[in-house]
Amino acid sequence: MQRLLSTILTLIALGCCAFPTGCAAFGSGRVSAGDRTLVRLYDAKNDLLLELANVSHPELSDIYSTTRSSASLKLAGDDAMGDLLDAIDRSSFPLLATSGTPQVTSDVRGLVVVEDDGDVRSFGVPLTGATAEQLKTFATLKELIAAFYQATGGLQSIDNPVGSQLFEGRRR
Repeated sequence: MQRLLSTILTLIALGCCAFPTGCAAFGSGRVSAGDRTLVRLYDAKNDLLLELANVSHPELSDIYSTTRSSASLKLAGDDAMGDLLDAIDRSSFPLLATSGTPQVTSDVRGLVVVEDDGDVRSFGVPLTGATAEQLKTFATLKELIAAFYQATGGLQSIDNPVGSQLFEGRRR
């Protein structure tokens, strides 16, 4: 309950929400059909990768109809992705991000990459020596992106032959 409350307060503070119903800011129009919008969050501490792209992203239209190795990528509505980009821009991300695709190394604590129709911005938090602002911004972005991610459905076919072992030997 405490985590849910914290997420809701974070979203309110950023002036957005994760659910399309009842949001005054929903549908900013920032992402249009055919745009190439992708948001990636990598949390090295928890080995977590969350990826959200707009549903009309031209290269990703068949994501749910092909078998993939991972279900980390979900397609969100164009309006929802516009709202997510607006919320990210209201955080400290624009101040801390650099232009271009980051070099992923083992000395990174976390990473957020935003691709917005050809413009790539990234924000990495070093494993050691991170500032308080970097840590706070990453925590805020992690909660924000996770909330949008959890609110986005995704029925994907993944190739995971060891997954069935989770249920072997258990009573049904």
